[in-house]
Amino acid sequence: MTAGTRLVVIMCMLGACRLASGAATHVTAPDAIASRVQTLLQQHYSERDKCMVVDRVFNLEKRLGAYRAARTQAELIYRLNADLWVITKDRRVSVHERGETAAAGVDRYELGQGLALQLPKADSRH
Repeated sequence: MTAGTRLVVIMCMLGACRLASGAATHVTAPDAIASRVQTLLQQHYSERDKCMVVDRVFNLEKRLGAYRAARTQAELIYRLNADLWVITKDRRVSVHERGETAAAGVDRYELGQGLALQLPKADSRH
């Protein structure tokens, strides 16, 4: 094994870089990210019924351990987006990796760990 190959293997073992095999990013605090999404949704929606649905879905999922069961960041994004679809029925409300660009008329909120929540801008007429 050459010195360069050994250096790459050692760096990957220490977590300094990812292997090219597509090894996924591990999530360290999925419930904290879900709680942040829940808080942002409650601030965004002023309707009492919508806030109750947000609380019901997120509290149930956290109690069941659905977010902690996500082994990778991609799985966590999938689970959060599925719950957001159930709550809002609006595909513009979604969690993405921070590097992805937001569509027009959408606000981005940082969630931590390289994730961002995208919400449609509030209607100024209401």
